Amino acid sequence: MMFDRFGLTIEGNRATRYALTVLILYSAIALSLAAFGWLRTWSGLNVPAMYPPFADLRTIQGALISQASGFDPQINNPGDPWGRPMNYPIIWLVIAKLLNLGNDANYLIFVTCWIVTFAACVCSIIYRFPSLWILAAIFSGSNLLLLERGNNDLIVFCLVYVSIIISWPWSASLFVIFAAILKIYPLFSVFHMHKNWKTIVVILIVSAIFIWLDASEIAKIRASTPTCANLCYGVNSLSLVIKKRLDIDISYPALLIFHVGIALYFVLRNTLIEKWRARATNTHASQMFIAGGGVYVLTFLLSANWDYRLVFLIFCIPYILLLNDYYIKYTILISIIMASNYRNISQLLGLTGAWLNTASKSFLFVSISIIMYHELSLLLPIRNIWPKFYSAHKTKPNSR
Repeated sequence: MMFDRFGLTIEGNRATRYALTVLILYSAIALSLAAFGWLRTWSGLNVPAMYPPFADLRTIQGALISQASGFDPQINNPGDPWGRPMNYPIIWLVIAKLLNLGNDANYLIFVTCWIVTFAACVCSIIYRFPSLWILAAIFSGSNLLLLERGNNDLIVFCLVYVSIIISWPWSASLFVIFAAILKIYPLFSVFHMHKNWKTIVVILIVSAIFIWLDASEIAKIRASTPTCANLCYGVNSLSLVIKKRLDIDISYPALLIFHVGIALYFVLRNTLIEKWRARATNTHASQMFIAGGGVYVLTFLLSANWDYRLVFLIFCIPYILLLNDYYIKYTILISIIMASNYRNISQLLGLTGAWLNTASKSFLFVSISIIMYHELSLLLPIRNIWPKFYSAHKTKPNSR
């Protein structure tokens, strides 16, 4: 192993440089905010800014006022500066009351603490897996938007990451359950805990009870979550994209079947799926991929999502860097960057860029689904049953 004169490995130096780069860039953004203000700084970074700062969590701050006035903030939230319904579980009101987030100073401290925690998490990831691809993803347009809005996906990302790196499975399960209570979709990351199936079963049972008890609340959250054709991903938003750009109506079920069908085609072809395997194993990279990939694939199918949820693709990059096939690996990595930079790519290439952004999100669904199948098939009691079934029928001798 190579050492420099300070006794550190070359790889260790590289990891430190990447982590320091992240901290320096975040610090530069913070200094710019202090010197030039909120709107000017984010506009300079090509991020669509809203003022007052951290607009998304202000629906919760406003919900305190609306609830005190007798409104149901998940339906009617006049306390929000923009009049948006609170599309978060009601537990956020309990948290807001406990922390007195109605006070603006407390509110800003709360969001800032989570941004600092998020910065620590991404620094930890890039330190473990130093890569320019991760650095580019961290500072992509969608992840800068996540910071600008102060969306609670920041909190969920941190909780899921801690559940991955923590050693005791029952402690990890508490982080996943708490994340799911705050936002529901973290349930899709649960299979990263495959080394202890008991914890997965407990998480799923607890979550199923929670969902059953709060079914009406979940329906209100879905109804109040806006869907768009630009800074969004998922089958629902794709339907809007096609309608807006081509004036063609394609239903949600048709698009869902189309995407799942393409993924299944590759899964059922042994000769093709081999190209999607990793050349080496890394436990943390695999766990992160299962967590981030599970969130992306299932949210893509089940809901329309704002692009800042693409932050979970950061979890996927360390594993993708291990893929065997050179062309598949770099096509996926480029797709992650293109999917995470709608405004930049559409302004640079116009409508062509907008379509490339949309196509990248669909391609990522298919490619991540294929790799997820491979990873999970190694964990399930019956391995690769579909490819073996398909292969058996392909090689069956002619009966004539």
